[in-house]
Amino acid sequence: MSRYNLITTVYLLFLLLSFCIYAVSLYRKQLSRLSLYTSRFNEGKASLIPLQFQDIEDKYARDMIEKIEFRPITLSSKISEPPVLTTCLEYSSTEVAYQMPLVLIHGFDSSCLEFRRLAPKLASRHPVYVPDILGWGFNDCSNVKDFSPAAKLEHLKQFLLQVVQRKCVLVGASLGGGIVINLATEICPELVEKVVLLDAQGFIDGKGPSNLPRFIAK
Repeated sequence: MSRYNLITTVYLLFLLLSFCIYAVSLYRKQLSRLSLYTSRFNEGKASLIPLQFQDIEDKYARDMIEKIEFRPITLSSKISEPPVLTTCLEYSSTEVAYQMPLVLIHGFDSSCLEFRRLAPKLASRHPVYVPDILGWGFNDCSNVKDFSPAAKLEHLKQFLLQVVQRKCVLVGASLGGGIVINLATEICPELVEKVVLLDAQGFIDGKGPSNLPRFIAK
């Protein structure tokens, strides 16, 4: 074997070894993340967070995922026989416990992660709750029979009654804005103190609930 061929062979072996070390390191890192998520979300209940979320690098999203809890929400048997395990992010502290709670409602086909940056900031002044809308996000819908708009509204109403348990300010983004308007004006106005709309939408041809002020309906 010539000197040139020997050097080339050694160089290629070095590259191969470096690649193997990198692959093993990457595998161990992924395995560590997988173990973290599996232990976090498999404690006494089905895993509802897709393990693909271990690949998320956004710090705010990862922090929010770590805080997710699942609250059983009892609904009409027409919607679900057993309680629906519902995503719930709850930010609270003794310093703000007496303040009006904020409930953040995400938009169409989204999840609580929509508020990953906003929720922690609001939590410095108010208790904050972030649920997922029925059929979207990370809720356990394995036994849900009805995903209609009426069922979604009933699910959120029961979330307010069973988890928040007092009057609150509803904050709705995009389609969530239309949902909170419905909740505040027709479904459960007695549970809502105020409404905050973030780029709200959701009604066809400018037609909202019948008792909406005209300037809002348009």
